[in-house]
Amino acid sequence: MSKSTLAKLLATENLRVEYRNVQTASFNLKDRIVTLPVWNDTTPEIEDLLVGHEVGHAIDTPIDYIEASKDMPAGFRSFLNVVEDARIERLIKDRYPGLRKSFSKGYAQFMDRDFFELKDKDINKMLLIDRINVFFKVGPMFPVEFTPEEKVYIDRIEKCTTFDEVKQIATDLFGYCKKELEEKQEQDQQEFQNRLESGEFDEMEESDGGQSNDMNLGDEWEDAEDGDNDQSDFADEDDGWSHEGSESPEYQPSKELKDYDELKSATDENLEKSIKGLSEQKEIYVGKLPDGSQYDFSKLIVNYKKIKVFKENIDANYSDEFAANYNPKSYLEFEFKNKNAIAYLKNDTSN
Repeated sequence: MSKSTLAKLLATENLRVEYRNVQTASFNLKDRIVTLPVWNDTTPEIEDLLVGHEVGHAIDTPIDYIEASKDMPAGFRSFLNVVEDARIERLIKDRYPGLRKSFSKGYAQFMDRDFFELKDKDINKMLLIDRINVFFKVGPMFPVEFTPEEKVYIDRIEKCTTFDEVKQIATDLFGYCKKELEEKQEQDQQEFQNRLESGEFDEMEESDGGQSNDMNLGDEWEDAEDGDNDQSDFADEDDGWSHEGSESPEYQPSKELKDYDELKSATDENLEKSIKGLSEQKEIYVGKLPDGSQYDFSKLIVNYKKIKVFKENIDANYSDEFAANYNPKSYLEFEFKNKNAIAYLKNDTSN
């Protein structure tokens, strides 16, 4: 079954499904169009997850979603998206329990590929909105911790049924995380200051033989010593500090906080960016045939009977010489190089 047919069946309405040269699947709430990319380097579970997700939006996300983040800070949209995703995915899995396995396996594969960009990070040191995002998408396979105060938000999201509730929860979370980010940044800077005063960074320099951060820099470090590189500030992401010449280390945010250039859900942004990499980057032109008043289709469409005669002539003139010149390798190479376009054409004709 093609993914376009699956989308229509799940939505229980005659949605318009289009395959286009886009980076990610999406649903147009106003025009009721599900747009699917030609995916590459994916799996059936991931494709079912992405299609099921967009159908969930088609069924349960109202057109009010478009204006819900208007006049709000840019990062608020990711908060709204995290909470609404949790709601519509719960509802679509309740309607079609068979999708539960696809969602579970699909998100597990996203984790394996580090689509949330959590490698070498402690999720429990990140903002509540990101812990909520991972908790609802990945589930118990990834340990996420919440305080009693934070569990109130988990309970509200698990029980919310309307988009109005989603907006209120997202607004409340935005206010909570604004304060949380300020506290985490202050704590992070204080921890750096404590390490600086304890002489920890001096000990690290001494263990390096007096040359700080002179590890794994290769030619870049040699160029800097020769004066060919004006940049003498090398950051150590693991320790949250950097050297500038021989001066005291300069504070840098920890791995868990460096993505928060603004108040937002970093994991929502990272997942969206990673999913875009699954799409096939080839130009695919989708159009509609004009009506008969503009063209004489009898001159453009070949009658199947003529094709039948053509095939019969080939069969009649088949010879050993023809067989000797036939090269199946060329056909197989063509099929392999154009497998995504062929898959697109097969899906398009089944709509």
